[in-house]
Amino acid sequence: MFRELAEETGLAPPLVSAGKSWTIINTGSLLACLLDIESSAPVGELGIRARRFLSSEHNPELADVHCITSFADVRADVMPEYMHIFFARQFGTS
Repeated sequence: MFRELAEETGLAPPLVSAGKSWTIINTGSLLACLLDIESSAPVGELGIRARRFLSSEHNPELADVHCITSFADVRADVMPEYMHIFFARQFGTS
């Protein structure tokens, strides 16, 4: 899992580490398994590092990263349904 995160964003241990819990979301047509990733770095710094990494890649796997610090940051119009459900639960709005 960290190999994939590093390949796509450049973020890797020790900057990030696995949290203690998994969230499983069943949308009816999809089962999403999400592991919490933790970091002591500010979210803005993580976003800057990931964007810098993306801009250095010849063929990046991601177009951009979107930093979420509150439910107001969630973009249901461009995020998969399971991510909207996940963040609603994380921020206590479900």
